[in-house]
Amino acid sequence: MEVKKLVIAMEHEEELKGWIIYKEEEAKKAEPIPENIPEEFKQPNPDQTEEELTEQEQRFKGKVLREFVPHLLSQYAEDPKFEYETFDYCVDEYFT
Repeated sequence: MEVKKLVIAMEHEEELKGWIIYKEEEAKKAEPIPENIPEEFKQPNPDQTEEELTEQEQRFKGKVLREFVPHLLSQYAEDPKFEYETFDYCVDEYFT
């Protein structure tokens, strides 16, 4: 019954908030990047200074993004999370 109420509420809301649920990444040793990988496929260098990282790279550095949700479910209440003003922006951030 709660799910039905939630779906009805979602249909009538103009803008839904969004949350990205994450966990802290376990520390690991950085592996050297092979030279033959095209530049657009290379991951950010973990040894870059904070000034060399984009704003998004700084925000997500050391975090594993687990899920994005339009309503904060009780199962995620204690998990670390990012909150967004709109669910659309939340989804964009998750997939970027």
